[in-house]
Amino acid sequence: MQLFRSNKFWLVLAIVIIFCGFMVWIVTQNDQSKLVSDEAEPEATPTVLLTDNNEQVGEEATNGPTEVADTTTPTPADELAPQYLTGSLQDDSSYDEEKIESITIQYGSNEPYTIPKDREYVILQSLYWIDLLVAEAKDQTITEDNVMIHINSVDKVVAVPYNITKNTFQLGNKLYYASDGVAMLMYGQFKQESQLAMIDRIYAVAWEESRESEAKVDESFRYDYDQLMINDMDFHGWKQNLLNDSNYINVANYYDNGTDTVSDIRHYEDLAIVSQREVLFISDSVATKDGIKIGLTKEEVLTTLGKPNLERETQWSYQIGDYLKFRLYFENNKVVLISLTLPL
Repeated sequence: MQLFRSNKFWLVLAIVIIFCGFMVWIVTQNDQSKLVSDEAEPEATPTVLLTDNNEQVGEEATNGPTEVADTTTPTPADELAPQYLTGSLQDDSSYDEEKIESITIQYGSNEPYTIPKDREYVILQSLYWIDLLVAEAKDQTITEDNVMIHINSVDKVVAVPYNITKNTFQLGNKLYYASDGVAMLMYGQFKQESQLAMIDRIYAVAWEESRESEAKVDESFRYDYDQLMINDMDFHGWKQNLLNDSNYINVANYYDNGTDTVSDIRHYEDLAIVSQREVLFISDSVATKDGIKIGLTKEEVLTTLGKPNLERETQWSYQIGDYLKFRLYFENNKVVLISLTLPL
């Protein structure tokens, strides 16, 4: 009893009670602070990793793909003007036919024209085989009056200016002669009233037939050499004869990859179109000794000359020696062109 009567006892008890109350207050304050913090802070969102196929991976992944907004904008293909100095273009990926989707040509304000798939080779092979030393044009005057060739590949667009008057490609800051085939193709599209355009139209049909036809050369018979001469001259005779004839128009210069030379296409009015390896007659003023000439029907040709060694709808080819060097081209069942060629 004396313990409870002691002032010291009551002082110690008071201190203990105050300390315990203080500790309860501190714990209460901490719990309230945590509650307020939890209410104010939004629930954390787990980080989601995506594979190349937009599939989630990791512990938070769901079972299906996640749609992700595409924030990228496709970059349009650049128009490239290739620049070369020597060699050839055959190893340049710009002209890889497997990567090319289309080729378009546009002249001035005209609508772009898409080259048919089966004729893309005309432009591609001319570029592919061009020798940049031999094919360099004599006249290097660059003008703005050009046909624009766009070679549209999977990953880029190659822009090649082409001058129809000079028959030249502009590669970088230099001009190079294109092939005779390119000249005819361009005339066929942009100078449709010309003689060269008519030839291009017929040759294009003949080429398509050759791709689709299964006809083969019948070598069981031959024609006499002089039977297929025109005005008693063969290819070489006509080339030599025309060397002395200045009455012609130089339609275009061109690079011939077969002979690796620059030559020209000459138009002898009312007679023939002559290139390095072909004399192409366009007039009924000349004929074979049997009278084969422009204007005859197929039936008349069969009756007068006989069947060809290789027959297609548009082109009949006759064998001289070991080669097909005499050809008749038909349109609307009539002969419109007669060709003497040098074997390739």
